[in-house]
Amino acid sequence: METMETITAEMIDVAEAIGACQKALAWLRAEPRQWREVPADWRRWLASNPAIAEFPALALMLARDPDVFVRWAPAANAVLGALPAVALVLARDRRREVRRGLAGNPALASLPGVVAVLANDPDVNVRRELAGNAALAAAAGAT
Repeated sequence: METMETITAEMIDVAEAIGACQKALAWLRAEPRQWREVPADWRRWLASNPAIAEFPALALMLARDPDVFVRWAPAANAVLGALPAVALVLARDRRREVRRGLAGNPALASLPGVVAVLANDPDVNVRRELAGNAALAAAAGAT
């Protein structure tokens, strides 16, 4: 993970405030930790949590995570509309599964630049998912 390597006490407090499990919190508090040590399923939980919208730098880091399932979690997160820079990174992800997860996200209705990137995606399934996004159809009908 490229930034914010060290997990601070403040980050652990935030994790507790947004509902992290006690096992994870105890592990984090036991000794100084780096993000690369955090299990992928814990990072995935964080990336899918609606509170991630309050931490754009962390959301951006998770959107660049080495694990495809961690990157997929923010792509499908309903609060992604508040994180346009994160959505743009995900729209250019090397894995079509991440881009497809993003293409079906209703939050795209507020992200026309990201929609434009996905509309030109080389994978037909990403474009198909985007075309079937009901939130985009509703937004287009409202204009």
